Amino acid sequence: MEFDYLRIIRDQVIFIAAFFSVFGLIMTDSYYNSFGIKYQFLNLNAAHILYRGFTLIYFNIAFAIIFLTILIGVLLSRFRFSLAIKEYHVK
Repeated sequence: MEFDYLRIIRDQVIFIAAFFSVFGLIMTDSYYNSFGIKYQFLNLNAAHILYRGFTLIYFNIAFAIIFLTILIGVLLSRFRFSLAIKEYHVK
């Protein structure tokens, strides 16, 4: 069985970008909501939201632990699934 490495890398990059964007939306929404402003009316671009998500994970240890836990869980589940397929294929 041959792996498509570009597809695997693309999937991981999309996963990390989605994670950063979710945390960026949470951070941006809570920040501007504390001032009573809806961030949707500020016309913030996607780079701003991704940067907010990255800095939240980079500077806050609790979010970094959550990020690493989910990332390790995804990698382990993918590894176990591939082992289960190989065992099933061998029999």
